[in-house]
Amino acid sequence: MGKCSIPFYAAGVRTAWLLVGLSLATLSLATRAPAQRRPANSIVAGDLGKRLETAALANSKYVWGTVLVAHESKPVFAWSFGALDRKGAKRGRKLKAMSTKALFDLGGASQSLAHLLALRLEATGKLQLSDPIGKHLGDWPADKRGITVQDLMRHTSGLPEEVKWPNGVAKDSRATARLLGQARLAHPPGGKFLYSTLNATLLALVLEQVGGRYDKALASTVLKPFGMKGANHCGSSVSNRLETMRRKPMGDEKATALNYNWRYRGASGILASVHDVHELLANATAGELLDARLRDLWWRPLAGGAFAVRETDAGGQKLRVFEGRTPGYRTRWTLHERSRSWVVICAGKATNIDALESALLSELARELTPGAVAGGAAAKPPTPAPGARTPAPPPGGTSAGAVGASDAARFVGIFELPTGGRLQIVSLGGKLRLIGEGLQGSVRVAQGGFAADPVATRQADRGIALLERLVRGDASAVDDAFRDAASATAITAALAGFVTANGEFERVAFVGNPKAGAANSRRPSKESWFRVDCARGSRYVIVRWRDERRFASCKLSADEPPFAAELQVIAPDTAVARTAAGRPVRITMEGRGNARTLVFEDATPGDAGLIDCVEVAR
Repeated sequence: MGKCSIPFYAAGVRTAWLLVGLSLATLSLATRAPAQRRPANSIVAGDLGKRLETAALANSKYVWGTVLVAHESKPVFAWSFGALDRKGAKRGRKLKAMSTKALFDLGGASQSLAHLLALRLEATGKLQLSDPIGKHLGDWPADKRGITVQDLMRHTSGLPEEVKWPNGVAKDSRATARLLGQARLAHPPGGKFLYSTLNATLLALVLEQVGGRYDKALASTVLKPFGMKGANHCGSSVSNRLETMRRKPMGDEKATALNYNWRYRGASGILASVHDVHELLANATAGELLDARLRDLWWRPLAGGAFAVRETDAGGQKLRVFEGRTPGYRTRWTLHERSRSWVVICAGKATNIDALESALLSELARELTPGAVAGGAAAKPPTPAPGARTPAPPPGGTSAGAVGASDAARFVGIFELPTGGRLQIVSLGGKLRLIGEGLQGSVRVAQGGFAADPVATRQADRGIALLERLVRGDASAVDDAFRDAASATAITAALAGFVTANGEFERVAFVGNPKAGAANSRRPSKESWFRVDCARGSRYVIVRWRDERRFASCKLSADEPPFAAELQVIAPDTAVARTAAGRPVRITMEGRGNARTLVFEDATPGDAGLIDCVEVAR
């Protein structure tokens, strides 16, 4: 579901000073930023809109997409970044400007609309979430009769992650139902969670039996009533002034190029703008179309893959986060229900939207923080006492005798850094390991400090693109990646063998550069670590760079990367570690259940060394 960093910070000295620091930073950038023409259909309303504009422009590097922020259900800021048609530059055409009404594939978040259709049909008495799906599907196999509509929505049906789709099957609903009915269950229905887009496809088949042809039922029961006037499905005809390009490893294609057949129906393929999502949230929270009970059912937390829903409580502010992804696109909307305020972002899959979202949420938080004075200005923070911040203690400095197994287990999970990257804590052989991923995650575990390394960022993007092409057998990638034919042949064969043995290829992830951000390193790292994920396993790929564009060597490795450290729990909710560079760090855990925040603290002066990381998976 790749993620969300939500700085609605807890009350207290750290919170107040952090908000002041963010405000001063964005104000400084605003004084240096050149004037920029506002994009089509943009919105900048009032003082809050101007602050959001400043924050967005200061955090929009490498962003391709659109954003909308609403406060008390009214849009106060909407902006777009980049060109609509990225192919135009390659073909010598004038690039079309992006509009805030541009259409993006919602990806897995399209499932939220299928779920909403199911809830609306339940409200009219046409089905019950507890209904066995065999009630609505004829000739349904006995081993799957226990699957309910709710199981499909919660991904507890037991359906496998994927099936083989023979040619032509996805064009016909009966053939699709027969194919899914023949699928071998991974586990009995109604128990274990297993994310699979097959659940959404089967749900769409059931809803079609109840409410009529799926795409028409979705339009008449969800899209139109909830104000999503510009939304449509892939495969439909849309204005070329609003259609974005789907970036794929083998080249860009129009968003509508996706064949909206039964392989995707219910699971992906809904095109919408940030304005459409805004209208959806505004109508959903108004109470007329969706009562509180159905609304709570709609956005129950759902750990997932291409679609996820999270609930978090930060600083007393209860937030809901919807996230969807699909090849070429990602979308996220973060909702503060009590004030009916939200941030909606639709972007390209390669866009790191976390910094942009964090900056916008910081400004929005000023309007929601208890005690804020009229006009949106934050209350003056109290003066911190000298030495109020305690440096991280070295590992082993406190006895762990009073710490139990449950205290250690509480730290296990995956947490996203607001600056990009992840921190993962796993239990191996009775010990906790802290693992960093991405530039910031890896550098903080390896070095213990913040890294602003544009070379490493470019190496990460370049390496992911080349390795994806190599895994997929793109012959042209060999010439782009290597000068040494022998190295190219060896790694291509190794990758092909690994994928063959471990199922369908899923993705390439950047893990880190060992020397990125090192205080004693004046030269960029010549080595990068990546991870290739397949359906049944993962392997690290170690790249040695000849220059910034080509590999000197590339090899598969099962070794643990140098971005890991042993974590020692010294007290409930408190743990310490020492980085590979010998720097001490302290980690504390805040919140419970699905609202956990990991606070990472190192010896870096200022707020750069005190980071709130939001849990994304367990």
